[in-house]
Amino acid sequence: MLRRVIATNPFIGLTTFVSAMMTSSSFSTIALAARSSNNSSPTSPPPCVYSLSTDGQAASTETTKTRPPPETPQSYKLLNKEVLSHDSYRLIFGIPTPSTLGVDATIPTCIKVTMPANTIVDGYNDNQILTNEPKSKSYSPISHPNTLNQFELVVKSYPYRLGGGVATYINSLTEGQSLQASVKSPRMVHDSPIMLDRWNHVGLIAGGTGIAPLLQLTRLFLQDSDTTKVSLLYMNKAKEDVLLKNDLDDLVGKYEGRFQVVYSLTQEEEKEGYEYGRGSLEMVQKALPSPSLDGVMIFICGTDGFVSYWGGPVGRAPSSGGKKGKKIQGPLLGLLQTAGYNETQVFKY
Repeated sequence: MLRRVIATNPFIGLTTFVSAMMTSSSFSTIALAARSSNNSSPTSPPPCVYSLSTDGQAASTETTKTRPPPETPQSYKLLNKEVLSHDSYRLIFGIPTPSTLGVDATIPTCIKVTMPANTIVDGYNDNQILTNEPKSKSYSPISHPNTLNQFELVVKSYPYRLGGGVATYINSLTEGQSLQASVKSPRMVHDSPIMLDRWNHVGLIAGGTGIAPLLQLTRLFLQDSDTTKVSLLYMNKAKEDVLLKNDLDDLVGKYEGRFQVVYSLTQEEEKEGYEYGRGSLEMVQKALPSPSLDGVMIFICGTDGFVSYWGGPVGRAPSSGGKKGKKIQGPLLGLLQTAGYNETQVFKY
């Protein structure tokens, strides 16, 4: 059955990110100044290269077609689609002009995908719904920002709700089809978009699909630094819901001594290799760097309730023009506050 639904809020997203309005040249200047030469990845393209030759090397504007700025909406073709679970897919998209997705390969990327008006999406009880307004949603790739010519997303479908449907739309694409997306401004993490050379030990707390942006961070920290340690606490309802476990376990083996993962299930007990529970002080002590150490940072990503449980709710600036206001970190509360961390050591992603 096909019915039309008028969606009143096209700005509901899986994850809405804090962004700062800076020019791409200013981000490159900051990044270049902050990174020492011995930490540069030998395979990374130079920051702020808008055009690259087909072998991934920097090319002159005289010989290579330049790409539009990444923040300009562009068409990205689906190259490969892999089933991860009953409702989740790994999707690889090509970049129109040979390049990286963002303008600086040392800063995490995030895209805003726009579902066109008059798109048919699946709803509850096998109903099909025709939306009559475009809707947008933000996604962080799981691939390293220096990946050339393509990027990877992990997308989980949800039954249609008013203002939603973007995830189902993305997962309905077949190889060869394209979507429209734009690269968002880099997020500010405690007043800077720079990630590298800031912390000695990073702790990551992921709930469900919150693993996506944190996997990108993991790749960035491990590949572009020789010393930063990363500890991940990854929580899901059941074993079948754990996404990207092979990728994570491969990284544990590749970066032995620098990367560790603790898995936890909230609805299944006594599973070998898994903790049980939503989180506790004991779990914090086992899985995350101590707040007493120098250079510690904890990132949290998941549903609003998940983030609130661990670090307190995220606030919002006043809305404007029908759009949600920007995220505000708010005070540190929840389990991490009880465990002894302070606000400078935690970021709600």
